[in-house]
Amino acid sequence: MASQSNIFAPLVNLLKVFNPITYWEHILSPTFNFGCNIQDMETEHHVVDKVGSYGKQVNCVLDVLTVLVADDRLDPQKLTPQELNFVNQFKDLAREADRVAAAFQDKPPHHLTGFELDHVLEDLCSLKRANPSLYQEFKRKINTSLADQRQLGRG
Repeated sequence: MASQSNIFAPLVNLLKVFNPITYWEHILSPTFNFGCNIQDMETEHHVVDKVGSYGKQVNCVLDVLTVLVADDRLDPQKLTPQELNFVNQFKDLAREADRVAAAFQDKPPHHLTGFELDHVLEDLCSLKRANPSLYQEFKRKINTSLADQRQLGRG
């Protein structure tokens, strides 16, 4: 018959691997850290307490980067195709983060304005010159999306 101490051996070994640390300063919402840098744990909690959540910090960085990559500040013709792809991926990420946050908060999603549409069209013209293959890919996606919307009776 196995002793009770052997029954929990796998769990004990698992906990040794993950090195869990429990932060109980806020007893109603404790923080559990697995495999973190224990030496910086107090600093991390202090920053979150004083500055704001990681989400708030990341959102601030996204907002600043959105300004820096705005179409009127960034010349796509001066970017390599890879750099332009990075910028477009970032813009997609920022828009998706806004969309998901708005949906979660039950806010209506932002709809494209005429001013924003003008910028999108200008971007597409610049893209056609700077990266014709990516332009063709975007054009195909737009045409496919419009065709799909027409089939659904929305366009």
